[in-house]
Amino acid sequence: MNYAFLILTIIVSIQEFYAKLPDYVHVHTFEEIIETNYVLLDKLNICDDPKNMNNRILIAIKTAANNYIQRQIVRQTWLIEVKEHHIPYVFVLGSTNDEKLIDEILDEDNIYNDLLIGKPVDNYYNLTLKAMFIFAWTKVHCPNRWLFYVDDDTIINAQQ
Repeated sequence: MNYAFLILTIIVSIQEFYAKLPDYVHVHTFEEIIETNYVLLDKLNICDDPKNMNNRILIAIKTAANNYIQRQIVRQTWLIEVKEHHIPYVFVLGSTNDEKLIDEILDEDNIYNDLLIGKPVDNYYNLTLKAMFIFAWTKVHCPNRWLFYVDDDTIINAQQ
């Protein structure tokens, strides 16, 4: 029996039926949590790229849809070293309804080809869903990799 499934079911049931939460709190349904149709902009072959085959790690950089400047700073600093060592990486974003921002994100991805967009709406309350999204995506597309999950405001010493 899958204990994680059982525990998740119990937690969701308790939240739905017994917890008295403020109106602004959204309790995610079990279907929202385990949804498999989750990718809006994908990077299917990032871990299959022959130049990345010698590394057993994938770096997933959590970022918000409107954090272009933070992504640029990462690209211009520690990501340079990561690329030199052929370590696959991806910026993980949630979805947005802002059409102008969507166009900007698609333009950015056409230049850098390093954005992965999941279905959870990009906001503070969905950080858990965003984390679950990247874990599920990694399990499917990079199953033999260690996942290093960082924020876009993290500085990494990639030389060590």
